Amino acid sequence: MMNDFYADLKVNDAPPDLWVRYLALYAEEGQEPTRTIELRRGVNVIWAHEPQPKEANSPSELSGLDSAGHGVGKTSFCLLLRHCLCDTSKAIEQLKEILEVEFPKGGVAAVVSVAGEDWTVYRPYAKNHHSFALHGNRLTELFTDSANRAEFGDYEKNLSNQLLKNIKPKVIPSTGQSIKWKQILSWLTRDQAARFASFYSWREGDGTGLKRQKLDPPILFRAILGIISELENDLLIAQRKAEDEKKNSEEKLEELRKKPEYLVAHIEKSLREWGGFPENIPFYKGDLLEIDVINSINNQCLQLESSNHGIEVKITELEELQENLVLKKKNAEIYRNGCKLEFEKINAVIEQNINAFNEAKNKKENLLNMQDFCPVCGLLYSQCEHVKEEAEKIDIKAKRDQQNFSTLAGEYAKKLPDAKSRLLDAENHYTTANNDLAGMRGEITKKRTAIINNKNRAANARELIKNYGYWKSEFNSNKDTSEIKLALAALKEKKDNTESLSLKLLQAKDQRTEREKILSDIFDGMAKNLLGDQAFGYVDGDRQDSPFILSVQGGEAYKVLSVLLGDYAALIFSTIQRSGFPGFLLHDCPREADMSEGLYHHALDVMRLFEQKCYKNTEAGFQYIFTTTTPPPSALRESPYCVLPLAPDDPHKMLFRRRFGGISNNERLDLQVKKSSIEDA
Repeated sequence: MMNDFYADLKVNDAPPDLWVRYLALYAEEGQEPTRTIELRRGVNVIWAHEPQPKEANSPSELSGLDSAGHGVGKTSFCLLLRHCLCDTSKAIEQLKEILEVEFPKGGVAAVVSVAGEDWTVYRPYAKNHHSFALHGNRLTELFTDSANRAEFGDYEKNLSNQLLKNIKPKVIPSTGQSIKWKQILSWLTRDQAARFASFYSWREGDGTGLKRQKLDPPILFRAILGIISELENDLLIAQRKAEDEKKNSEEKLEELRKKPEYLVAHIEKSLREWGGFPENIPFYKGDLLEIDVINSINNQCLQLESSNHGIEVKITELEELQENLVLKKKNAEIYRNGCKLEFEKINAVIEQNINAFNEAKNKKENLLNMQDFCPVCGLLYSQCEHVKEEAEKIDIKAKRDQQNFSTLAGEYAKKLPDAKSRLLDAENHYTTANNDLAGMRGEITKKRTAIINNKNRAANARELIKNYGYWKSEFNSNKDTSEIKLALAALKEKKDNTESLSLKLLQAKDQRTEREKILSDIFDGMAKNLLGDQAFGYVDGDRQDSPFILSVQGGEAYKVLSVLLGDYAALIFSTIQRSGFPGFLLHDCPREADMSEGLYHHALDVMRLFEQKCYKNTEAGFQYIFTTTTPPPSALRESPYCVLPLAPDDPHKMLFRRRFGGISNNERLDLQVKKSSIEDA
C-alpha cells in the first residue's frame, strides 16, 4: 500500500525555490568558522544524542537536561537559520543578545539558494555591526571579497520578491492586507514553543502580523498553496466590500435613530449656554407663569428687541450731531487752507530775496571768470574794460534789487511768526474736528453692530427653540422618519447582498479546485500508510483550527500527527504543483512526547521514503530539516540524512563547541530561549 502511494506521486525534478546549502558559525569575523554544517536537498536530521551513562554514582555521570540530550544547541541552530532567512522574532533577538556577550565579534553565515540563485549572507551577533551579502556560493570568500559585497537589504528584497511570485492571491481578499514573506516563513519554520498544538500555531508571542488572528491564517494557507479559485477570490473581495457597506449602513441607521435624542440634548445645552442658565433651573414646564429656560429666553429675546429700539433712537441723535461735526470739519479745513496759503506767500517772498541776491552774485562771478578772449579788443574777458563795465552794471542793479527786496522781505519777516502761529492753530482745529467726526462715526457703527448682534442672538435662540420642539417631538414619537425608512431599505439591500455573496462563496468552496484535490489525496495517502486502510484524511481549507483532518481521534498524539502530516502534505504538494510553498520546511523538535516512539518514527520516516522512492536518481525537489532528542528512525541516524549529530557529554559535540562555567553555552541559550517563549505564552 505504501509503495502504491509513493508510486502515484508525479513529482518534478526542479530544485526547491528555497533551500540552504551551508550554515557556518564564527566566533570572530575573519577567522575560520568554529562549525560549518553542510545541508542537503531532501531530509536533514539534527540529532541530539542521549549520552551513554557511565558507571553508577560516578561523579561525572550526566543528568537532567544533558542526559536527555537537551541544551546542546538545537533550538539555537533553528533560530540562527531563521535569522539568515530574514526572520525578526523576539526569540532571535534574545538569542543574539546572549551570543553577543559570548562572541562579541562573532556571527552566523549561510549559503541560501533562492529561486535557483545562490546568496551568501552574514549576520553578526552584535547590534552595532552590519549584515551583508554576496552573490553566489562564496562562503570561503566571505571576509576577503569586500569589494563585491551587496547590501543585506538587496538579498532581503530579492528573497521576498522571488518567494512571493507564486502566491495567489497576493493579498488577503477579505481585508486587503498584503501577504508578506515573514508570514509565510512563520509557517515554514514553526516555533518550538508553539509545541505543534494546532496547525496554525506557528509563532508563540510574536504573532504572524495578520489582522484577523483566526480568520486570516486559513486564507493565507490557501493562498500559499494556490488553492483559492479566481471565482472564490473575486467573491471574497466582493464580500469584503459588501460587509463594509453593510457596516456603514448599520452605523448610519444607528446615527439616525440616535439623532433626535442627541439633538435634543445638544440644543438644550446650547440654550442653557445662550442664557447662562444652570442645571437646577427647569428647562421647560409649559406654563407661561413658571420660571424655566424657554420662558426666560423668550423674555430675553423681547428685551433684546426693545433694546434695539432704544439704540436706533440713539443712532438718530448721533447722526444729527454727526452732521454738525461734518460742517465743523469743513470750516476748519477752509480756515486751515487760508492760513497755509498766507504762510507760504510770506515765506516765498523771503526766499525770493535770498535767491535773487545769490543769482546776481553768481552771474557777476561767471562773467569775470570766463577764460575766452573778447572778440572786440582781443583781451581775456577778465582784462577787458567792456566786460568789467558790464559786471559793474550787474553789481549795481543787484545791490539796488537787493535793497528793494530786503525792505520788502523785512516787512514780511515780521509777519511770518503770526502767520505760522495761525497755521498751527488751524491745523489743531482741523485735527480735533476730524477726530471728533471719526469718533462719532465709530460710535454709530458700534450701535448698528449691536443692533445686528441682538437681532442675530434673538433669531438664533428662537431657531433653537423651534428645532428643540421639532426634535423633541421626533424623540417622543415611535414612528420612523423618512430618513430612517430610507436607511432601513438601504440596510436591507446590503444585508441581502451580503447573504447572497455568502451563499455563492459557500457554493464556490464546495466546488474544490483540482489543486486542492491533489493536496487532499496526498494527505489521505499518508494517513492510510501510517494508520491503515481504515483511516483516512481530507483537507478543509476553511476550518479555523486545522485544514488537515484525520479520521482517527486519539488525543494529543493524533493532533500533533495531523500537524506533521499536514506540513508534509504541503511540502510534497510543492514538488508536484507550482505554488507559493517554496519546498522548504524546518521543524524544531516535533512534539514526540505526545505520541509513542513507534508512531513518531513512522511519521518522521514519511519524508525519507518520499525522497528515496520519488528521487532515486536525482536530488530531491525539497528540503526538510528537523531536530530531535528522541533517536530518529534507524535509517535517519547516519549519513546522508543525519547532517549534525550533537551530544552534551563533550563540548566539541555541542553546536558552539564550548562550555561555560559548568553549564554548556548551548544549554544556556536553549534554556533562555525556551524560558522567553514560555513567558510570552
